Amino acid sequence: MRDLGFNYVAADTSLPGELSSLVTVALPVMHTDDEMVREHPDWFSLSNVREPAGVVDPRQPLQLEGTVAARYALAPDAFIAHWHRRLTEFTEQGAAGFRLRALDLLPAEALRTLIAEVRKTTPNTLFIADIAGLDRKQLAALSICGFDFCLSSLAWWDFHEPWLLEEYEAATAVAPVLSRVAADRRLNPASCAERETLLAAAAVAGSGLWMPLHYADGTDDCDQLERHIRETNAFIALNETLREPGILTLRNGFLIRTRDDPRRADEALIAVVDPGGKLCQHAVIQDWDLSPAVAGTIAVAGETRLLRATRRPALETKGPRLDADAPRVVISNVSPAVDNGLFAVKRLVGDTVVVEADILVDGHPLLAADLLHSGKRAPMRLVENDRWRGSFTLDRLGRHSFAIEAWVDRYGSFARDLRKKQDAGRDIALDLEEGASMVQEALGISAA
Repeated sequence: MRDLGFNYVAADTSLPGELSSLVTVALPVMHTDDEMVREHPDWFSLSNVREPAGVVDPRQPLQLEGTVAARYALAPDAFIAHWHRRLTEFTEQGAAGFRLRALDLLPAEALRTLIAEVRKTTPNTLFIADIAGLDRKQLAALSICGFDFCLSSLAWWDFHEPWLLEEYEAATAVAPVLSRVAADRRLNPASCAERETLLAAAAVAGSGLWMPLHYADGTDDCDQLERHIRETNAFIALNETLREPGILTLRNGFLIRTRDDPRRADEALIAVVDPGGKLCQHAVIQDWDLSPAVAGTIAVAGETRLLRATRRPALETKGPRLDADAPRVVISNVSPAVDNGLFAVKRLVGDTVVVEADILVDGHPLLAADLLHSGKRAPMRLVENDRWRGSFTLDRLGRHSFAIEAWVDRYGSFARDLRKKQDAGRDIALDLEEGASMVQEALGISAA
């Protein structure tokens, strides 16, 4: 297992070998041969006991067989001391840590006390919470216990239901998540494709892998699976961000993990959990540049791949203009027009089309306007009040279009105001300098 990138081997007892052993323990579920069960049978529930065959004789003591469940509230100190001795025996035999099961049968305060007691003598002991079967309230209560990891329920996921995302969010509030690729007494997926899908999902949905020793065995088409396991473990080990809680989302067959809000995240890790789709056609990943996270090619139909995604730079657009920068000139009541331009105006070739419009501006500056037609422009003139007029001749058959362009005549307004000041006998020296600057600006000449 070391050559596949694993650091621990889990068993029901401590094992010698090159890998550190993790012992699986269901503390509140105790065998009837246990000394505590024999001495204090009233401290245990018989709900887990295999019923004896035949007629029960009330004159004879009940013969217990199998396992019983601890009633912790009846003797909390005694149970903590008993379990502490049991776990200490395992650590003295070389166990590096424990996977604790049946956590729904114990209060979180008891687990916190027990873990703290064990770590007084072996501070580096690893504790993994097996959260399969826990409801969200029970899972949230484990946050005070001091677990190093939570063991997920990924092995039961169907690649579609959202409960895995909900479990991930709740579990990461307790401890980093280990992805359970296969479960006890549950057959591994029959096809290699399903196993690789689970492997890719496990890399995205956790900070490490938990799988049986012979996960790659039992299929004829999985000759590359061991290599993929090795590469996935190496990828997880080299990416520190996977050890931190993230946000898990599922969209259109893509399991996506980001560090923060996926709508704004710059990077993501993506598992293709529905490999039947075409990757390039999904809007989910159109804003990302994709590359293989481990050896292999980008997913195509029928394949499973683990992808690294980097968001493409956003297109820069001009920000909204302030009201002060908005055009001040209003053009309205344009003629000729039929139903405000809903229908075309009809004329004959050779006709002169007279165009009029109301053009106005706030304040009292002078205006100027041009009539644009067929790539040409001609000045319009003020007829009366705010009404302007221009014209063009139709020299061909077909559709014609025209446009009106109007603006504030800065120089004309300046010249008008300058004339008024001069007629009033006021000093216009500074005004002449301002006018010269306007001319130089129009000619593209910098002031000396």
